[in-house]
Amino acid sequence: YEVQVEAFDGHSREYLRAGRSFYLFSSKMPKGLSQLQKDLLRYYMDIRYVADEKSKDIYHELEDWPSRMVFLRSFWQSIDPSPSTDVNERLVEHVLRMGQADRRFYPGKDRQGSDTDRGRVFVQLGPPDDVDYHTYAAGQKPYEVWIYEQQGRHEFVFRDRTGDGVYDLVHSTYPGEVFNPYWSQEF
Repeated sequence: YEVQVEAFDGHSREYLRAGRSFYLFSSKMPKGLSQLQKDLLRYYMDIRYVADEKSKDIYHELEDWPSRMVFLRSFWQSIDPSPSTDVNERLVEHVLRMGQADRRFYPGKDRQGSDTDRGRVFVQLGPPDDVDYHTYAAGQKPYEVWIYEQQGRHEFVFRDRTGDGVYDLVHSTYPGEVFNPYWSQEF
């Protein structure tokens, strides 16, 4: 909501106006939202790929909707690369990446594209600098190698193990990710 207060001082003939936005929160998800609004709210609330473990723990311990929304507002402000602007560029980037991941890597079933390994990496690091695609070959399952060059050269190898179009991360040179230099010997 927006509230605006206007005041006129008859003696000094001074006219003042001030406005402020405010939000009302229910203990439940708002009803009557469009699908786009639901998706944007879900992306805003999904911090699992951008928050550190401590922030995720705090967030998940919060029991009600208003507390979570207050936390999220503070969280997104804390990682805004240019807090003096009206737009939180990191939040916008996150929302765009989540939407792209959901569309590009949608596995069907009961999962979102952002829930897949490719979706997770895409949300965390953005689009790769290069992709090496490998389709079915004799005795090999399809795989993709994503290459990131931002902070040194890192590779992510995703393989379609079951032939259903969902690619699992089988090897990466990125710190903290699965490391399996013998991934190509799997069948």
